Amino acid sequence: TSYYRLSSNPGLSLDVAGGMFPLIGLFLNASLFFGIKAAERLGLKFSMIYLNVLIPLTVFISSYMPDFWSFAVFFGILFGIFAGMCYMLPVHIGYMHYQTKSKLIMRRGLVTGAIVSGFGCGVLVSNNIVTQYIFLAE
Repeated sequence: TSYYRLSSNPGLSLDVAGGMFPLIGLFLNASLFFGIKAAERLGLKFSMIYLNVLIPLTVFISSYMPDFWSFAVFFGILFGIFAGMCYMLPVHIGYMHYQTKSKLIMRRGLVTGAIVSGFGCGVLVSNNIVTQYIFLAE
């Protein structure tokens, strides 16, 4: 927020800027269903590749936004939508795989837990790596 306060939005408050994370969560949760629908129409492989290119692209583009509100659109809304669409696809793939294997149908909960904890551990590990990288750069 300090960059945007100095450059283009001097009246930007921390309350408004702090609304970015709930905005991401709102759009992430609102778009969970649409990822599976897009994958059914476009194919799973194409959807995963397409969304995994769009997610970092929105973060990259948002880092060059000149004011806070355009940053909020790219990072808060578009990143939330694309991340939400991508979030359920691995779970859906796991369900489809174990739906065809009749003896292993009881393992769908285990697969879902492994996928969701993989998302959580990825954030935990990447957060520490990025933090160390930022402090090395200073």
